[in-house]
Formats: sequence, structure tokens, C-alpha cells
Amino acid sequence: MKIYVLAFVLGICLAGRALAEGPLFEQDPFDQVTLDEDNGGAVLKVKPLDLPDRRLPAKPDPDANLVIRLVDQPDKKYEVAWKSIRKVELFEQRLLDKAKELVAADSMDEAYNYFRFLEENYSQMSGLSEAHDEFLFKQAKAFFGKQQYRNALGVLRELHRHSPQRAKLDNAMGGMTEKLIEQYAATADYASIRALLRSLVACYPNHPLVAKWETRLKDESAAGLADAQRARQSGDLSKAAATIRRVELLWPTVSGAKELAEAIHKEHPRVIVGVCQAAPDRSLAGPGDGLEPVCNWAARRDARLVSRALSELTAAGRNGGQYACPFGAVKTDETGRRLTIALNHDAGLSGCDVARGLLAMADRDRAACRPEWAEIFAAVTVHDAYQVDIELGESHLRPQAFLAMPLLGEGQVANLPETEQIGNLPYSGPYARAAATATEAVFVLNPRYFARTPTQPREIVERTFADAAAGVAALRRGDIQVLDRLDPWQVKSLRANDSVTVQSYALPRLHCLVPNARKPLLANRTFRRALAYGIDRQAVLGQLLRGDTLPGCVLLHGPMQMGTSTQDPLNYASDPGVMPWPYDPRLALALAEGGRRELAAGDKGPTSPSGPSLVLAYPADDIARVACQAIRQQLAAADIAVELKELPAAPGQIPADVDLLYAELAMWEPLVDAPRVLGENGLARACSGQMSDALRQLQQAADWNLISACLRRIDRLAHDEIAVVPLWQLPDYFAYRKNLAGIEKGTVTLYQNVEQWEPGFQYPSEK
Repeated sequence: MKIYVLAFVLGICLAGRALAEGPLFEQDPFDQVTLDEDNGGAVLKVKPLDLPDRRLPAKPDPDANLVIRLVDQPDKKYEVAWKSIRKVELFEQRLLDKAKELVAADSMDEAYNYFRFLEENYSQMSGLSEAHDEFLFKQAKAFFGKQQYRNALGVLRELHRHSPQRAKLDNAMGGMTEKLIEQYAATADYASIRALLRSLVACYPNHPLVAKWETRLKDESAAGLADAQRARQSGDLSKAAATIRRVELLWPTVSGAKELAEAIHKEHPRVIVGVCQAAPDRSLAGPGDGLEPVCNWAARRDARLVSRALSELTAAGRNGGQYACPFGAVKTDETGRRLTIALNHDAGLSGCDVARGLLAMADRDRAACRPEWAEIFAAVTVHDAYQVDIELGESHLRPQAFLAMPLLGEGQVANLPETEQIGNLPYSGPYARAAATATEAVFVLNPRYFARTPTQPREIVERTFADAAAGVAALRRGDIQVLDRLDPWQVKSLRANDSVTVQSYALPRLHCLVPNARKPLLANRTFRRALAYGIDRQAVLGQLLRGDTLPGCVLLHGPMQMGTSTQDPLNYASDPGVMPWPYDPRLALALAEGGRRELAAGDKGPTSPSGPSLVLAYPADDIARVACQAIRQQLAAADIAVELKELPAAPGQIPADVDLLYAELAMWEPLVDAPRVLGENGLARACSGQMSDALRQLQQAADWNLISACLRRIDRLAHDEIAVVPLWQLPDYFAYRKNLAGIEKGTVTLYQNVEQWEPGFQYPSEK
């Protein structure tokens, strides 16, 4: 009796304590013994009982005793008569009961933790397998209800490993697999479909869904094989190449497909390039508005495919860019006011062609006009069929930079004789745009191109992806051979892929916010200072890099390239004495309010404390999306409300309905590009009188030391005026599969040496 009283007293003490601190499975194991009413129903928290196989006796002898050790007194043993015990709860059973309770309450994440602990520590306990199976089945149903079919199928596969003979599991796995197959079929991801079918066969070799989809894929691939053969026989190699590629994706082991694919590849090698921004058609036909070389990556990339420039940037140095003329040689005299172009006889271009193009670019009444060229151009003389002299109105140290544009303008293309056109494009480029849809543009080899090589691709296909992640997946699968512009956070993982080469472009781009100076609030320097102080550049940059480090990736203080060190030749235009704007949200808040008050005092803008939201526009790419979302959140702390607007492509100038434009600037030749961004007709379409004077002095500078001094003054002035809100400098990367040879290191743009590309034959080995 004393034993029972002692137990009763101890039980009362223990019952008054909190028995659970955090999830039960995270606590030290303990069993619970509940006494009868004569002992007050005390609940004893005891060390795990020493029972054979941890199983309670079915009918314990009421006169026998149960030996226990209290959790608080583990070194002492007590005996409790079985007839005084109402209930014994083993630790593992309590865990299982709690897991079932959570499943019933649809708390699947918590239940998962309990079942995982039980499987790891009590895998043989009675009832666990059945309860775990029910949990998995209900979890799969929950995922299915949320249309998360991949997760649901993964859970069903786990259930199959536990209980392969479970009734109707084959139907559930088949239904879930078909849901995923339908999604993959919509995106033509046939490799993933085949992987799903193989996985289902491993579980149920005779599942009817496997036969259904295998038959469908094989039939489609056989029909495609026949279409490809007919296209090849008729001489339509472009169609044959596209059709056999679909066969490879559908069912690569269909008889005869590999042999035909290899034969077509030898006759018509093609390269599929993944892009996230397609170039606008007008940029392919002519030079556009003059700002695309600075702010439109896609236009600059694709212009090299369809039209060669008289002068092309190949590298950068301390004394400006290095240029090459693909049609011959360009020389500048000592005065810097005369250029002589000696054309190669086999370049397919005459002196008259060059003269017409230059005159069109200087004619302010024509669509092909380049204002900056019109400013310095004086005259052009054709001495014979292959020599052209160009007179400039004033000397210039880098006049080749003004010729780094497609030679023929929009108006000229339409007026070319049919014999000198490929479709609706100029004849000077290696390719012509043959067809285009919303997701794909096809460029076919120009048969009249003067620099064609026997091994270069006969066709370039640009496939547009909604985001870079989809492009990376396509590159890994081999659906594309090249991916232009990786997101910074993708560089490290792709470098680890043995079948892919990751390469950086020679020159970085500068990311900034361009304020619309025609908006009264953005024309206010105090408010622009609020923007500069209100953005935590380092935090956003860290979000973009995700723990990685990339050479040349630095914070900006202005609109000039920073280089990667003080000795880097790229930093000749950047003032080293100017520091990036620090992050100070309190100062930003005060400046934002001060800017609004200044505006209200002049009766030019809003009088409310915060004013309307600013419209921040950005091009449709992942880097800009991530950055602008973070910037919006940070500026909110300064009471600056921001509304985001995604643009289909980078505009040539800031749209009228936009307050801020997220721009990625290619300031690769600051001598020429600075006016394009900061001048009166630049990206913001406005500049101060001081900036205008500084830009004018830049154009009049007679040597590179003076040019560097002028550019650094412009850099400092742009910082002080916040002409643009500087963010960071980012290097750009692209990736390509290693079976594509000929891509040089240090290219400025993707297609810089496309004539040397040699696509190797690769056929899917997957069954």
C-alpha cells in the first residue's frame, strides 16, 4: 500500500508539470502509466519500460507488479501492481497516435515529421506500416487537389515502395502520371514524358497507360521520320532539319532516325539558340533610333546576324574601343577629320553603296538618320569602286565608333533591288530572317554573304523562353545548343555541368534607374537624392548573386564602367574619387518629403505627404524583375510608393507614362555613348546646362588624356546631379554545349564570330 501512496504522490507532482515541451518526437523517450481511481488517476511519466519486444502483455496478472523508473528519479525502481494500473502508453504508440491525429486534422507537414521519426526508430512496431500508408495516400490526394501533380506522384512512389500490392494504387499512379504527361506534352518536353513512362514501368510493367503513350509517341515519330525524308528529297533541308529534330525529341530510337538525322546535319547544320528577349524586327532592318546599341541587348545581338557594320567593336582598352572593318580597312589621318575606307574586292560592297548609306545616316529627314553621325559628318567622296573618303566637320579621336552600326537604314532596305535582298533584309549580313513566331525566329544562311565559311551553320534558330530557368533546363536536355545571357545565380551550377561551357562576355553592363526628367517630381534633385539613398544596392546585389562572386561585379557611383581594379583599362572614364551612394532609409524619407515640399511650394506637383505611386518600368527579364521587386520594397521604407510595369523589351528612350526606367547600359565606348545616355536627346531626353557643356567639351577633346579627364568630370557631375540612379555593374555570361566548336573567348556579342561556329552532330542516347 505504501508503494501505491508513494506512486500517487509522485503522480500528482508529475501531473502538475507540463509533460510536453515542443513536438513529442523531439523529447527524450518516455512512457506513461495511468493509475486507477483509487490512486487518484495519477499519470506517471516513466523511463521506457523494459518489455519483451516492447510489447505489453495481452492479459497481465493483476497480482503481479510492473517495475518502473520515474523520469525524475531514473536510478530508483518502483513496483506498481498491475491491478492498480488503468492504462500504459508506450512512447512509440503515443507518437503514432499523435501522427494519426495530425493526419485527421490535415496537418500533413507535422504528421510527416512524426512518421519519419517512427520509421527511423520504431520501424517494426505494430500498426505503423498501415498508418503510414494511409498518411501517404491522403498526402497524395492533398497534392492532387492543389494540382501539384509532381509532388503527388512522388508521394505515390513512396507508397509503392512501402506497399506495392496496395489496392488501386496502380490506378492512382497512372492517373497522376498522365496529368504530368499532359503538362509536358503541352511544352513538347518529350524527354520528361519518356522518363515518366520508364518510372511507371518499373512499378507496373503492364500498365495500360505505358502502352497508350508509347504507341502515340512512336506513331508520331514514325510519321515525322517520313516527313523529314520527303523534305530532304525535295531539297527543303530547313524543314527536314526541324522535322527530324522533333523525331529525336519524340522517340529517338525509332528505326532509321539517327542515320537520317546525321545525314541532314551534314547537309544542313543548324544551331538552336535560347534567348529570353527577342529583338524587335525594326532593329534587324536598320539602325533604329540610335539608342539601341546602348540599352537594347537583343537588338545589338541580332544586328550582327543580318547586317554587318562598317566598323565593329571587338575589344576595349584604355584609349577607347578596338574596331575592325569586315569589308576592308579603315584609316584615320593625323587630324582626325578624314577617314579612308579601302574595301576588299570580294566584300560584295562598292564605294557607292557605302556613300549612300553614310548619306542616309546623316540626313535628318530620313528614318535611317543617326543624329550623332549627322553632327560630325561633312562629306563623302568615292574615288573608285573600292575606296571611300569621309570628311568630318570636326576632328574626333574615335570616329570608327560612329560607324559601328548597320550600314543600310530602314528606308534603304525597301528600295534595294530584289537581287540584292534576302527576304526584306539587307544583303550584308551572314543570315536573313526567314520566319518568326511569338516563340521562335529562324535565320537562314545568306548565299551572297561575302565572308561565309563552309562549316558555319546553315541556319540559326532563336527560341524565346519565358525565363532563363526554362532556357537552362532546355540547354541541359540538349534541346538548344546555346543560351544567351545567364542569370547571375545560374553561373555556378552550370559551370559544374560537364557537357556545357560557361563563358563571360568581354564587357560588362551597367544597371541603373533612369528618371524621367519631364516629370516634375523626378526633375527635382532632392527627390532624386531620396531615391539614391533609399536603395540598399548591396542587399539587392547579394540577392542576385545568391552567395556567388563574379569578377567585375561592383556597386556603381555613376554611369561609367568601373573595371575590376585600378589598373583595369575599362575604368578610364570613371572618377575613382566618387563613392557609391550609401543606404540611409531615414535620410531618404526626409529627402523624399523635402522634395515634395519643394515641388508643392512651386505649385508644380502633389501636395499630399506621399503623392501618387511612381511607375517603375523594366524589361522582361529575370534580373530586372528580381531587382525591381526588391527596390520597390526598399523605397516603401522611405514612403515612396512604386508601381511596377513590365515592358516587352528595352525601349530606346524612357516612355512618357513612366517615372523610372530600369536600364542595362552597354557603355562600352563612353566617348560616344555618354551623350546617348546623358545628353539632351539621350535616354532620359533631358540634361542640365552643366552636363550639356561637359558633353560639348568631351566632343572637342583632342587627346586621350583630355578625354579621360572630360569623362571623369561627366561621371562626377552625373553622380552629383543623380542624372541616373546608379545600381551595379554586372558581367554577362552565356553558355553552350561542348559539341559546338568555334566560339572564341572574349567575344563582345554572341554572334561576333558566328562564321567560325561548327556544330557537331549529337544524337540523344536516351531510350
